[in-house]
Amino acid sequence: MIARYIWQGVYILMDERVDKVSDIIHVIDTIEAQDNAEATFNIFREFTRRLGGTSLLIGKIVNPIIEGQSITSFGFADWPEEWQKKWVEENYILHDPICKYALTTHQTFEWKTAYELASDFGKRILEEGLKFSSPLGIAIPIRAGELPQGIISIGFDKIIPAREVISLIEMVSIHCYTHILRLLDIMEHPVSDKLTKRETEILNFVAAGKTNWEVSKILKISEHSVAQHMKNIARKMNAANRAHAVTLAIKSGQIIT
Repeated sequence: MIARYIWQGVYILMDERVDKVSDIIHVIDTIEAQDNAEATFNIFREFTRRLGGTSLLIGKIVNPIIEGQSITSFGFADWPEEWQKKWVEENYILHDPICKYALTTHQTFEWKTAYELASDFGKRILEEGLKFSSPLGIAIPIRAGELPQGIISIGFDKIIPAREVISLIEMVSIHCYTHILRLLDIMEHPVSDKLTKRETEILNFVAAGKTNWEVSKILKISEHSVAQHMKNIARKMNAANRAHAVTLAIKSGQIIT
């Protein structure tokens, strides 16, 4: 039976594969308990497969023109070995439309969006990849405070999940990515600034599912002020979005739901 829950400011579609909120917290806790990056990747891969995923890539990306590096500084993928080898040896790393588009947006996008915007060579790369996977997939750009920018790319066999399920995947993705960075010792140390009383108050309302506009009316302050407080909260906590900020605040004991 499908049910809807409001959790930490996002709507999540739950079904028999992920049937209660505690499952999500359990996945995040399991990820953060790992002391090996590959094991962390495998746990997240199993989680995405429960939601219909068939392939997975996680990596830190940089702009090769600016930084003179390959577009992925580290990566884990469960692609077929033949395709992984060719992707690297043929320098597809530098031209892959999905990685390139992830450098330009903060929003999760479907692979087809990157394909439509790609050069002819980029389109050929994605078309070649179809020999090894379904054409359906999403990419999640990871941008969180001072953390190195990353990407999580997930293929699906039959259908792209509903927006509510993608929100769930995004939430767990952030924890997986940051934990892998921590294990590989290539991330900044988490910001330790404590939330102010007003920031804590606002974040509690966000955890209850309130929008910036609704919080502004409750607290009798401007919507712009609420948005600015949320930016400060995200900066202090190295949070990628509202849901991530709430999760980190709960885990650190700064708010209680």
